[in-house]
Amino acid sequence: MVSLAHDVFNAGLGISWSENHREIRNFRSQAEWISYLKDRGFEFKNRQILQEGDPTKNMLMEFVKA
Repeated sequence: MVSLAHDVFNAGLGISWSENHREIRNFRSQAEWISYLKDRGFEFKNRQILQEGDPTKNMLMEFVKA
């Protein structure tokens, strides 16, 4: 869902499909990000910001270097 949302956003900006295709999209679940960053010395502060009405559930998350 998140990848499709980025496709639509890029199309709205007039970005070509070839340029859109070259974008790196390494989307991961919240649990995967928490684990990945914890293994690298970051602490999840359990603060998240969701944009109202965003069907992708994309969020900003707060981490602090432990």
